[in-house]
Amino acid sequence: MNTRSIRARIQAVAGRALAVIVVLLLANSLFLYSVHRPEGLVGLMMKAHVWLGYALCGALLVFFVPHYAGHRRHSNTRAQWLGYGLLLAIVVGVILGVRLAWLGKSPATASLVRAHELAFVIAMIAYLGHRLAAYVTPVLRYELAGVAVAIVLFVGYWGLEQPAVREAIVADLRQPAPAPVTRVSNPPTFDSPGGVDPTKSEPEHAPTAGLYGSADGYSVTAVAAGPADMGASHARTVSGHWLNEDDLRNPQYCGQCHTEIFEQWEASVHRFSSQNDPFYEKTFAAMQRHRPPEATKFCGGCHDPLVLLTGNMNGPIDRHSTNAQEGITCLLCHGVVDVQDRIGNANYVVAAPDHYPFYASDNPDEQEMNRRLIRSKPEKHKESFLKPHHRTSEFCLTCHKTHLDERINRYRWRRGPNDFDAWHDSAAGMKSALTFYNGEKQQRCQDCHMKDVPTNDPAARDGLTRDHTWGTANTALALLKDKPLLHQRCEELLKDCVRVDIFSAIPGDSDTIASRIWPLERPDARLRGGQTARVEVVVRNLRVGHLFPTGTIDLNEPWLEFAVSRDDGPILMSSGWLDETGRLDPSAHRFNLVLLTREGRLVDIHNVEEFHTVLYNNAIPLGQSDVIRYEFTVPALPDGARLRLSARLHYRKFSRQYTEFALGPDAPDMPIILVAEDQVDVTLGPPVAASAVPADNLLAERVNDFGIAHLRQGDTRTARWAFERAAELKPDDADAWVNMARCYLTDGALDDLEVVLRRADELHPVYHKTAYFLGRLRAAQGRFDDAVRAYDVTLAAFPEDREVLNQKGTALFKQERFAEAISVFEEVLRIDPENVSAHSYLFRAHATLGNQEKSRMHERRYLKYQPQEAEKPLHEIYRRNNPDANREANAQHVHPLSPPPTAKPVGDRKVQIEPRI
Repeated sequence: MNTRSIRARIQAVAGRALAVIVVLLLANSLFLYSVHRPEGLVGLMMKAHVWLGYALCGALLVFFVPHYAGHRRHSNTRAQWLGYGLLLAIVVGVILGVRLAWLGKSPATASLVRAHELAFVIAMIAYLGHRLAAYVTPVLRYELAGVAVAIVLFVGYWGLEQPAVREAIVADLRQPAPAPVTRVSNPPTFDSPGGVDPTKSEPEHAPTAGLYGSADGYSVTAVAAGPADMGASHARTVSGHWLNEDDLRNPQYCGQCHTEIFEQWEASVHRFSSQNDPFYEKTFAAMQRHRPPEATKFCGGCHDPLVLLTGNMNGPIDRHSTNAQEGITCLLCHGVVDVQDRIGNANYVVAAPDHYPFYASDNPDEQEMNRRLIRSKPEKHKESFLKPHHRTSEFCLTCHKTHLDERINRYRWRRGPNDFDAWHDSAAGMKSALTFYNGEKQQRCQDCHMKDVPTNDPAARDGLTRDHTWGTANTALALLKDKPLLHQRCEELLKDCVRVDIFSAIPGDSDTIASRIWPLERPDARLRGGQTARVEVVVRNLRVGHLFPTGTIDLNEPWLEFAVSRDDGPILMSSGWLDETGRLDPSAHRFNLVLLTREGRLVDIHNVEEFHTVLYNNAIPLGQSDVIRYEFTVPALPDGARLRLSARLHYRKFSRQYTEFALGPDAPDMPIILVAEDQVDVTLGPPVAASAVPADNLLAERVNDFGIAHLRQGDTRTARWAFERAAELKPDDADAWVNMARCYLTDGALDDLEVVLRRADELHPVYHKTAYFLGRLRAAQGRFDDAVRAYDVTLAAFPEDREVLNQKGTALFKQERFAEAISVFEEVLRIDPENVSAHSYLFRAHATLGNQEKSRMHERRYLKYQPQEAEKPLHEIYRRNNPDANREANAQHVHPLSPPPTAKPVGDRKVQIEPRI
């Protein structure tokens, strides 16, 4: 047998093998392309696809060498070039296929997948062209037969798939594409089918759908009376039964692919939310000693979800167990399939994840197949673990909006930490028409606390993913867990989020309006030695999208340090120092919340189960401000001497007292972050003629903040003066006139209110704020139809403003248009199920219409949520025994200054402040 015969025989055998491989590969590719779920034969078909690809390379090489040798000098150049193109397309496709076999499908490799598919489509076209261009072109019967065989094989593969999977795929294909989610729907009212009664600690019956409805085939109907008793927590499982021990843990599994996100999570507060947080562990242990599991489960829904949801909170907790040490895991957050309502207290519905095959296998080959399945068929993975609600603030409210009920405090309903409502009513939430400063774009929780960061993660879009470190202010855990990345995120979040402004001073005992020196940094400002002076410092929440501070406000310790010195000399007098043990000056101004027990004692270790009443809350909403006053005797220095006033806002996570409670007397000092600062140098001497204040937008904003602070404290006279100055400095600003309207409305000066509203309307016609206050004016005048029309103007721009809705409902109620009023107040309750005013009017409106059952229901809710005047004597008990707290509890109070004792330094005192006018 000669060389040519041998070559022809090899080519013929290789050609037949190549044809078989191509048919199998075509059938296999059709199967993998059409199947969207990883079950059944998919794993086997993926392996077969890779090995068929390698077999294709071998058969092609064996076929090509003799085929090229026999045709390289052929005169049919068209067929030759089509053959070369065919070979190039196959080589490119194979190289891309090998690359994908290692990387898998992901957003980052989407272009490779498309290029791989396109290369073989081009190869098939080139093959047909190559065959048709040959001088002797047989009928393509073998190719057609091959396609027929491929189709038969494809159908056969499909038939071997699990019937349930096949039916699910067919159902998916028949379903229309879901409409894009553009707005979170409101929850059902608790009067509607499937609604929730927020006066109960448990729903009367489980909701059939919550804020988002049924998600991706999961049934979100929880069995409230089923085996899983969640106690005071509102958490639910899809089945209503406890989950298995290992259903929600194992974040390391997620970290195999999402390495960078896992590293971020490892440095997060969510990672240390459970018994691995020494502060929470100590407080929870104290609660366990005198409350039953039914009450302590209130904490578990957010802090110990893996312990609660597996039924391990029915008795003493093994704090060293895996679930108690995992914190909030990937599978917990991404396993939430629904948010039931806007009540909070862990009101999520969670499902045990539906994992890909071989998830729990100990076999390394099967583990690798599991990862390959996820990479190659990621659709189900994405659908299971990333749902529309994960991108909303309503998802965060599940744990960041809380309340306590009688099972916890043995008293009554009390509001707990609530970031959501503060966000909802702020310029960040863009839901309220009545903010002092207008927002430009809604900022969701994720936009501040999960900023986009560059990563190479498979979930990245354009090289960015959400930061799973979660920017927080918990510097204590950053220190104890040695997480510098977390501390960095804390500093980034806190730095300059608030503005400190030493704005003005009032010398002596003179009239506060006429003699106020403002702004205090002006060159002609003078204070007299030996005379008393009162300095006013304005602190404004610039960019914290809820309250500053927030969260555990009773434990957090932001405070204002104010000091007086001579130039760069030592401090002469101050407020806000730390003593040698690290405890804060008791007379310092704190931005905190003070809770009292039923005996009138301080709730000092976050023992919220004993919380009975709020003495005061000094937190500042976004876009609002507070004014802190310091009074002292100006040092008797020569005229012309310079006095330096400095104010610094510090933040420390946890007071020294609480730190020692949790960690013992030898506990390390918690980090202190300088949030903001200001400094003013004032010349001593007799008063000089005051120069005109130059018009300046920043100064207009500062004096506006000064007015907002006084309005919040009830001093409408000073607030009105400030807003008038703001209008002079910025004549085209309608908000200055609207703010004057706020003062006149508070004072009941209706004629003046009409004047300033007309002026605001001239500057900004049909302004939503002007319309609201016009509605209040017309309602006060008894012109309720006009009031409703004005409120509708505001609601057209801000349909979820519960205050405007309440005022509209009140106007309708007073016109005896009860059915319309009921509709409006029910809308309020869809937004805020615990709204006292709405329940108050609803129980009276339903009673008037004869709906006695609904009337009694809303009356119960009104009585549940309304403030209790009977708690005031407890305030008096505590205030009598605590003069510093007594001063802070007064809206308008003055802090004395005194020479600082031997104390710990609070950071570097060098302050660099840019000139402001």
